[in-house]
Amino acid sequence: MGLTTGFGGEGYIYKGLGLGAEIGGVGVADVNDPNKGTGVGSADVSYHLFPKKIRGHAAPFVTGGFTTFFGHNTHTGTGFFGHKPLMTEGFNIGGGVDVFASKHVGVRFDVRYHGHGGRILNYIFPDLDQFSFVAFRIGATFR
Repeated sequence: MGLTTGFGGEGYIYKGLGLGAEIGGVGVADVNDPNKGTGVGSADVSYHLFPKKIRGHAAPFVTGGFTTFFGHNTHTGTGFFGHKPLMTEGFNIGGGVDVFASKHVGVRFDVRYHGHGGRILNYIFPDLDQFSFVAFRIGATFR
């Protein structure tokens, strides 16, 4: 699929439990044909582990939640009055680690599987029955 980009945020709600949201673009975009662009957004729950041995330097985590795919490629049916819907739902699951170089600033390494069992991306891949992808992500984290 290629490069994915985006931004998001996460906050702790109780001890290691967190809630997050993000929005971005999936790597099939073509500046010469905006109909090839596919967006992805998600709302997630995460759990961060804080092992005593590495406390303060690293926090491994697991995460998962709801994903929505949007754009001209994501129609799964006929829609209303013959218009194709511009979004469809899926899920994501993954994990990673937050590594802190200082007390308040660190780097997040994350691997996430996004999936949808229906038929989307019909514009680019008319024979594709299922859309899913794995994303390796790097980001900044603050505490």
